[in-house]
Amino acid sequence: MKTAAGTRRPIYFRWWFWLGFLVLILGTFYLKSYFDWRGDYDLSHTDEYARGLAAQLLHYQSQQLDEQYKNDTYGGDTPEETLRLFVEAIEKKDFNLASKYFIPEDQKAALSKFEISREIDGTKGLVDAYKSGRVEGEELKATGNYQLRVYAKGDTIPFLFRLTKNTFTNKWKILEP
Repeated sequence: MKTAAGTRRPIYFRWWFWLGFLVLILGTFYLKSYFDWRGDYDLSHTDEYARGLAAQLLHYQSQQLDEQYKNDTYGGDTPEETLRLFVEAIEKKDFNLASKYFIPEDQKAALSKFEISREIDGTKGLVDAYKSGRVEGEELKATGNYQLRVYAKGDTIPFLFRLTKNTFTNKWKILEP
């Protein structure tokens, strides 16, 4: 369309240009919000799936740990007896047996620490303290656990042990050496 002067009007003076521009802007916002929603929707399903897998894995691990506790017969009827059995195993250098007096989930780590201490005879101090020193114990009422301190003769710094009762077998197990 020509103006009176014989020149064309710029396109932005035409009504259909502005209508097309408005449709383009609204369409862009609509598509952006649609794809944002789809992305959140898909991620929420992914999160639910991951949570479901994590719950199944946790349940499986819990069952495995329960089985380990049910089959674990090592330990004494009292915390003091467990400590005595543990020290006797260390004295005989039977570190495999000594590691069995720990809670099941810590037995492998304890065995590897014993392998290191075997090279430097790092357990001799505990055995000597147990044989010639004194042992003091107390129940930790808040947790139901038991704490034993082994003092070497004339020493004021103890070897500290925390023990817990295996509720499946009623045997005392070492939590922390």
